[in-house]
Amino acid sequence: MAEDFFDEDLVDVDTPQTAAGGSAPTVTPLTGAGQLRMHRQKEEITTQVADAVKEIEGLRMRQEQLEKERSDLQDLARRQDSYGEAKIEVIDQLTRSIVHLEKDEAQAHRYTELLSVMRDRFKDTLEELRGINEAGWSKDAFQTELNKAVVLVEEARSIFSKGMAKIDAENWNQVHEGGVQPSFLARGELPGGMPKRFSFWLKAGFAFSVPIIVVAILVFVTAIVLRVKGWY
Repeated sequence: MAEDFFDEDLVDVDTPQTAAGGSAPTVTPLTGAGQLRMHRQKEEITTQVADAVKEIEGLRMRQEQLEKERSDLQDLARRQDSYGEAKIEVIDQLTRSIVHLEKDEAQAHRYTELLSVMRDRFKDTLEELRGINEAGWSKDAFQTELNKAVVLVEEARSIFSKGMAKIDAENWNQVHEGGVQPSFLARGELPGGMPKRFSFWLKAGFAFSVPIIVVAILVFVTAIVLRVKGWY
């Protein structure tokens, strides 16, 4: 096949005019296919932006969740440490307290037994003193009965003084050995704030006995005088 012959000089070539007085280039509007392509591209970008925003929101929520988990774990660790320390402390306190309480219980039991013995002893002694019937003494046995009464009074005073000394000694041991807190009797006080130490009870016992001794001496002297004068 023979090739077509074209004369380049005879072909009109449309070239844009760039001269100063030439017209501006013409903008060709988008065709339907171009507009559709641009619209689809815009939708894709919008979708990508929405996906990115959603992913960022998910990451933010995940960050908050992780921070909450971290805070919970830190709080759990603190509670665990606090629990361990508190448990050890309470176990130590209870152990030491049990030892002290057992010791105090033994001392309190011994002290209670002593108080019970002294109470019974004092009651018996009091009954003996109250049982003395001076009005029933006969003339012939007056001196003998008086001597017996004086001996009973002295024995009662001795029992009282020695008993209170034992109570004071036991109380002193309890206080200085870290025992139980004594009652008002063991603390050295009576109702009303009166002190009670051994010296106090010794003086008190002597004071209680003096009137009885004086009366006994007067009765004894009176009996001797009456006998000397032959009045009975």
